[in-house]
Amino acid sequence: MLEVTIRIAVPKGHLENTTVRLLQDAGIGVVGRDGRQLFAKTNDPEIELVFVRAEDIPNFVARGSTDLGITGYDLMCESGDDVAELLDLKYGYTRMVVAASGKSGIKSMRDI
Repeated sequence: MLEVTIRIAVPKGHLENTTVRLLQDAGIGVVGRDGRQLFAKTNDPEIELVFVRAEDIPNFVARGSTDLGITGYDLMCESGDDVAELLDLKYGYTRMVVAASGKSGIKSMRDI
């Protein structure tokens, strides 16, 4: 019998814990990962997780290193890779800010 493994690219870093919880809520639990490993087994022997930088996920999917990936829509669009959005997971929203150097003397928007 041929064993089929589905590889899912998962973002490491600040979205890692949220993504792992999302997968757990979907019934895909991570098994025996120490936090530094690139690959992780799951409670489903046919699914393996690959932890990589979120910006690298579209490339992993496009070249077939993983079958699926969970990453930001903006990163998918900006990558230029031939990938398509399958599902909007509705999490991981970013916060946009206006930033200035601490040496600039700017303390509020009125100072600009």
